[in-house]
Amino acid sequence: MAPKKVVIFTDGASRGNPGPAAIGVVIQDEIGQILETISLCLGKATNNQAEYRAMIAGLEKARDIGATGVEICSDSELVVRQLSGEYKVKNASLTPLYLKTQQLCRGFTSFKVHHIPREKNSEADRLANQALDSPKQRRKPPGAPAIKSRRATQSDYPDMLSIFIELEKQHVEGVPDFFRTMSHEERVKEFDSAMADEHAVLMVAERGTEVLGYILLKIKEPEVGSMLRPRRFVKISYLCVARRFYRSGAGTALLAAAEDWAAERRIEAIDLNVWDFNRGATAFYEKMGYKTVSRRMWKHV
Repeated sequence: MAPKKVVIFTDGASRGNPGPAAIGVVIQDEIGQILETISLCLGKATNNQAEYRAMIAGLEKARDIGATGVEICSDSELVVRQLSGEYKVKNASLTPLYLKTQQLCRGFTSFKVHHIPREKNSEADRLANQALDSPKQRRKPPGAPAIKSRRATQSDYPDMLSIFIELEKQHVEGVPDFFRTMSHEERVKEFDSAMADEHAVLMVAERGTEVLGYILLKIKEPEVGSMLRPRRFVKISYLCVARRFYRSGAGTALLAAAEDWAAERRIEAIDLNVWDFNRGATAFYEKMGYKTVSRRMWKHV
């Protein structure tokens, strides 16, 4: 029988802030019996990002076991006050995690969040540090479900925004004269535009209920009057994978989904652009069979 209400103790840890990070979660029933625990590495993250990730993992597990009401106990005063509405979320990297947490909270008939002293959160803290201290801990836990691709929905926006912010930061730092930091509203508008475009598709790669990355594809029609041969192709506008899921197979799954989508529409070519600073992406695409056919060059004058 599923518990009606659960109490979730959460803790996120980061060594370096940002640095190697992990989460610890303890889920109890109303009489204090432990129902589930989570001890998992995240990859590189800040303390506050890890705290939110711990809450998200705890809420998803509570939902999966059928709980209808939740009470979260955390020793992160910042995160608790943000969720209770006392503090505004000013850090752009936390906004998608905050939105994801709020989205999960709305799925329960009752929800409460409390700040507790660190000494009363010792088991969640132990589980987080256990994950960090284990050299054999992998991003994909044993028995984890396979990575699947599907069409994105608006409920995926919080995860996609978190991933987009990582990509945006990488490009702003890599080519600051070309890229800028977008506002939250601009990012959401870009997703909305892609979802509404009948010649485009936005897909996510997920493992279980966790979004690992996403891809935006657009059909490009032949140009009239161009020196180029007429060709209809699929353009990859974005392929983004969360940094902590690099080498997880998410990028490969998204490319496979892109090729299937193109084949279903009898389109035989896929096109994409890679910035020269992004050597990791270039190596990945070459490994997947993509070839460099041109080089874009520019100069300040």
